[in-house]
Amino acid sequence: MQTYLDLKNKKSEKYNKLIDDSKIFFAFSNDRFKEKVDKLGEKVVDIGAGGFCPSSKVKEFSSGIKNIEAWHKETLKAMKEKEAFKNKAIAYELNNHECYYTGEIEDVVEFFKGVYTLEDIKKVYKKNVDKFDY
Repeated sequence: MQTYLDLKNKKSEKYNKLIDDSKIFFAFSNDRFKEKVDKLGEKVVDIGAGGFCPSSKVKEFSSGIKNIEAWHKETLKAMKEKEAFKNKAIAYELNNHECYYTGEIEDVVEFFKGVYTLEDIKKVYKKNVDKFDY
């Protein structure tokens, strides 16, 4: 992994593969839902946000999510000592969670729980907050 964005992209690739392998589908209308369920030929479970998972794949999908999140956290921990990576990762997520706009960093603290400390996150926030003039 070269950069934090490389890590984010790799995580997205893993999620996309899991979604494909688990035969997850999204339906925002009754017609689309019926069409997909008829094609699958089995019961489905609502996974939220318009997503559905075949009953036979629920355990695989659930464990896949846990595995991806564990991999992500372990990869972050492995890069923890690289100051530039850490600072860019924190700054990216602060911006992504609109913390510079809201002034609230709790979501990022939770996102990096067990990897970066509150002090690490506050330090990056304070360093960058003035760059965002809303």
